[in-house]
Amino acid sequence: FVPFFNAFHLLALDGYEVMVALMGSGNAERAIRSHFRTLGLSSMVTIVPPISPMRSILKGADVYVHLSANSGFDAQLLEAMSVGMAVVGVPETVSGLLYDNQTAAFWDGQDELNIYACLKQILGQRDKSRHLARNAQAHLR
Repeated sequence: FVPFFNAFHLLALDGYEVMVALMGSGNAERAIRSHFRTLGLSSMVTIVPPISPMRSILKGADVYVHLSANSGFDAQLLEAMSVGMAVVGVPETVSGLLYDNQTAAFWDGQDELNIYACLKQILGQRDKSRHLARNAQAHLR
């Protein structure tokens, strides 16, 4: 999460008004909270337990951030795409759902400047964001 939060910090410095909700809990939660407090992001980042139904939560968001290229099935990613969210994050090749600049915008997960540039582009270019979201929904159909 460190490169992501550092990139998010840069967006905040640029004047972007963004809210991040991390769903989940675990051993890393204390360190994650400490890091975003250190960056001054406490008012813009929250950690919540997994919420069900996901669909109602995702409908209120603009961008789904895919932070992990794990090998398992990602039901949250599928839900996000189905409700029309733009997907950004690390490449994922297992499911066949994400294609760079077609159904998602990819970044290098360890490069905070690359993450920052990708997020800035998606948040600053609503047409691109809508295009990715429409393509993702069409791909699911």
